[in-house]
Amino acid sequence: MCCQSLIEDESPRCLFILLDLVQRANRSVPHMEVVTCVLDILINLTKYEPARAGILRQHVAPIVSAIMHVLLAYKDTSAAIFGRACAVLWVMAQDVAIKKVSELALQFSLHLCQSQTRVQPVHMPT
Repeated sequence: MCCQSLIEDESPRCLFILLDLVQRANRSVPHMEVVTCVLDILINLTKYEPARAGILRQHVAPIVSAIMHVLLAYKDTSAAIFGRACAVLWVMAQDVAIKKVSELALQFSLHLCQSQTRVQPVHMPT
């Protein structure tokens, strides 16, 4: 009942510590292990109905923001982390009460696309 002990506290301090760990991690191997563990915890939390009914539904935006950060950081370097991050979003999106997940992810993606600089063409040596 680890999930239950995580949500018993009135404040979501533990959740925010986990999200902070994910967002401050770099792409080194030790940090990738930490991110993997945090994502596994988030997957378990999202699958646990009392957690969804409690802290997860109240704090959708910071969770989605952290997960989108992970998706961007590891899209080219770790399929395992990328897949776990997608799993968190997918499980959250299955909850009818968390419909904001897909809306927030879409807004974030659109913002990212608009803020991306244009890729300069690669000049081939002649």
